[in-house]
Amino acid sequence: MKRFLGIILLTLGCWVQLKAGHISGGEMYYRYVGMGSGTNRIYEVTLRLFRDCSPIGNTGGVGLAELPEEVAIGVFINGSNATFIADRRVNRTSRQDITLQNPYTCITNPPAVCYQVGLYTTTIELPLNVTGYTISFQSCCRVNGLSNAGASQGATYTANIPGTNVLADTAFNSSPVFDVKDTILACRNKKFELPFSASDPDPEDSLSFSFCEAYASPGITNANIQPPFAPPYGPIGYIGNYNTNPMGTDISINPKTGIISGISPSGGVINPNGASYWVVNVCITEWRKGKAISVHRKDFIVRISNCDFADAELPVDNRTCDGFTYTFNNLTNSNLINTWSWDFGVNGRINDTSNVTAPTFTYTDTGLYRVRLIVNRGEVCTDTSYSDIYVFPGFTPDFQYYDGCRNVPIQFRDATFSAYGSPNYWHWDFGLQNNVNDTSRLRNPLFTFPQNGSYFVKLIAGSTKGCIDTVSHAVNITDKPALQLTNDTLICSIDTLQLTANGVGTFAWSPAYNISNTNVSNPLVSPDV
Repeated sequence: MKRFLGIILLTLGCWVQLKAGHISGGEMYYRYVGMGSGTNRIYEVTLRLFRDCSPIGNTGGVGLAELPEEVAIGVFINGSNATFIADRRVNRTSRQDITLQNPYTCITNPPAVCYQVGLYTTTIELPLNVTGYTISFQSCCRVNGLSNAGASQGATYTANIPGTNVLADTAFNSSPVFDVKDTILACRNKKFELPFSASDPDPEDSLSFSFCEAYASPGITNANIQPPFAPPYGPIGYIGNYNTNPMGTDISINPKTGIISGISPSGGVINPNGASYWVVNVCITEWRKGKAISVHRKDFIVRISNCDFADAELPVDNRTCDGFTYTFNNLTNSNLINTWSWDFGVNGRINDTSNVTAPTFTYTDTGLYRVRLIVNRGEVCTDTSYSDIYVFPGFTPDFQYYDGCRNVPIQFRDATFSAYGSPNYWHWDFGLQNNVNDTSRLRNPLFTFPQNGSYFVKLIAGSTKGCIDTVSHAVNITDKPALQLTNDTLICSIDTLQLTANGVGTFAWSPAYNISNTNVSNPLVSPDV
């Protein structure tokens, strides 16, 4: 059985108490309770904070403060200038420890996984209004030693209650709530799967998931209990492109299920406990009858530990479109792997196997084959992975083009060859710098270049057999050549006249009627009229 031991510990957000200690994450959610006075609505609002059970030495060697006994929650009327209307001091209503039960015994150097979860719940009565409300909590500081953001980062957790500009006067809403599945451990450079699901109390609502930027808390500079500042809230200071890919391009989130998966980062800032920490924020969009009514957020810190286990991991599929030979590799490495057992999926053959680390195999026919890899076969700590390989050689992308002039459309024609199946996918990039509109999905597009220069035009082509490849050509664009012609003149019907054009380049005269040569600068013409 495949074991997805991206055993990652979902920690959330971050908050601070007296000695620059840090909370590991947080979420704010609400539940509609019922009607209040007049048209007022009553909501139960909950802030959930997380803290490492044994924080000393985890980040910079500094012990973390306990979960706060009391927090300040602010309520704001949404608008271009959000209006502060309430400040609630809320006591902690509960605290529990959650731990990883029965961790995989084949992991070496497994860290202890334990988090304290604190809940802060209050009831708020709010008048019905047009723009709705934002409820927020702010903290001055996140965990030190983050891998995808700078030092001294603050945190803001929010809940959004939509107004009548989104919901009808008689409608109400309860926010989604993320499931608490946070005792997960991920080993560095290993595949993991993080179930980041949620539930919604309103049966008519549907949910979609995406990565989004975590909020900072500008203006909150210490751990004293104080009301939050008004929205809108800006992002934390991300490093590089981590604001869109919080753990790198090898990690993605399923927009329907909220499952975060991929290969965990191999680098990052390594803390004294050997782990790296990554701020990740997930946004849930609530949909009702096809309309987005609200966005719910959970800000958390993913912990990547320096642990190891023997695992087999193949890509979902492989393709060889330029021959029958392919070299296979296990996507993850481990010193705990003792043996490799490959089966290349050729029915009726018993010699389509190998015991080397990265074997090369030649198929004798086209088709789809199911490849299997077993590491440490017959041992206690074994693992298995499967992958499909499509063998359809004879796929060569290409295209026809010509050099041209700026501001004059140029015709590009696909010339892709596919021995098996047929071309069915085209993605053109015409090579304009800092321009996202220089692409096309047509098979034979027209494109106009706005400036002179040499442009590297790229075509990514695919086939019905799943082959995909890329080809590039340089297209040279110049100004229209300067051209000077002689003045209009008269000619008798039996005479011959020499035409003269001055300019650099090639010539093409039309119509091609009684003309000595249409491609020279000074042809002779003999009209018979």
